[in-house]
Amino acid sequence: MDVQSKPRGGHQGTAEGQLSSLLGAFGLNRHLVGSSEMTELSEVVGADYREANGLPVPQMARELVDIAKRGIDPRRPAWRKWRTMEDYRVRLRPFGSDIAVHAEPYRRGAGLLLWGFSCDARIEDRGAFVIFLNTAHQPGAVAATVAHELGHFVYRSIAGEVSDAMAPLEANFASHLKDRAELFADSLAALSAYSIDALQAAQQTGAGAQLEELPHAVDLIDREYRIDFADRALSPTWRVKYLAAAIHFYKLRKALFETAGI
Repeated sequence: MDVQSKPRGGHQGTAEGQLSSLLGAFGLNRHLVGSSEMTELSEVVGADYREANGLPVPQMARELVDIAKRGIDPRRPAWRKWRTMEDYRVRLRPFGSDIAVHAEPYRRGAGLLLWGFSCDARIEDRGAFVIFLNTAHQPGAVAATVAHELGHFVYRSIAGEVSDAMAPLEANFASHLKDRAELFADSLAALSAYSIDALQAAQQTGAGAQLEELPHAVDLIDREYRIDFADRALSPTWRVKYLAAAIHFYKLRKALFETAGI
């Protein structure tokens, strides 16, 4: 995605004007986007992620990094089998268990609002932790869903939670700021999507102004998680939803660096 212009804080002098300028950096017209999408984008852009109620405490965040270094990497080729297969399993050696994955395009019911979900179907040594991926989404969004649902598996393992409840990933990332389990799951996606080098590059380009750095931050996301904002098949609504998600992961990654040094 190539940034076409840089948002300038002086545009209209209001939060609404700044958001319109941010959208303009991605070739998006504010008037073609619904109010609910703009509300979420505004919440994600305006929130101080360091103060989010759901932000993992530093010790838990560092434990997540340690686990990721031992092989829980959502970018492994084994996870990308969703591109060619509907059903497969991935072995998680640090945990000595498999995750069963089912991937298919889903447009019924909630449709694209559902990115995917996971549930723990293990009973003693039988069954498996299951992840469903909605492959009707852009590849970058599917990759983010893999990371998020894998984050749920890690969270349940660390927190000692045993539940067969379904954990759906839906298109409202602002709501995750108050939910420990959801924001922890997002943390694995954020750590995977943005390296420390990418953080530093985005901040240098933005010269310390958060709104200025956001378009460049979206450009610096790991290629596995990139969204093609120029894809004409994407409606303005979904371009904004994906944009809010990318900014959410960037700001979360930045908060983890600033609060936990990771």
